[in-house]
Amino acid sequence: MPAAVGKTKVVKLDPWSDPTIVQNAESRGSVEGCIAPSSAHPEYISCAVSAKCITDASKQVALCPFGYGITEWLKVNVDDLSVYDADATISPIRLELTDGTWCAFSSGSGPMTPPGFGSWSGGCSGKGPGSVVLWSTPESEVENSLVDWLFLTPNADGYLRVAIGSEGEEPDLVGVATVYY
Repeated sequence: MPAAVGKTKVVKLDPWSDPTIVQNAESRGSVEGCIAPSSAHPEYISCAVSAKCITDASKQVALCPFGYGITEWLKVNVDDLSVYDADATISPIRLELTDGTWCAFSSGSGPMTPPGFGSWSGGCSGKGPGSVVLWSTPESEVENSLVDWLFLTPNADGYLRVAIGSEGEEPDLVGVATVYY
């Protein structure tokens, strides 16, 4: 994987290599219905409860970032891990935007999408009242899409972009400083 795309950094998370993270992670039961979707990062798993985690070498225990950032981690047991023919597509866990906002990915039913957007992809640690939603790629603007929600826009400043905003409002296209996968 590249270390950057334009000015956007791309960072592979490896919380197991940091003894402080492992020691400080709060133990929290187990997760199930997990899959390993990316050969680019085979330790990464995505689980039925919208947990995005990194397994240890045994694939029986995982660390999952808690909240929107990557400073707090939960330790969980992994039940029901399925590995299939994973491709090399990046499966991001978190985004840090150029304005300091953090975004986390989620699945399931979500808020109503604004016109011109296909779906929601998760939430962001917004500024101000209300929740801030990470929307999928706008249908009209994208020629250079990495995945369905991360893209380059015309006249961009060199950063990849995502669409974020509150439900019922027109989203803003915001620069992504770092993609954590």
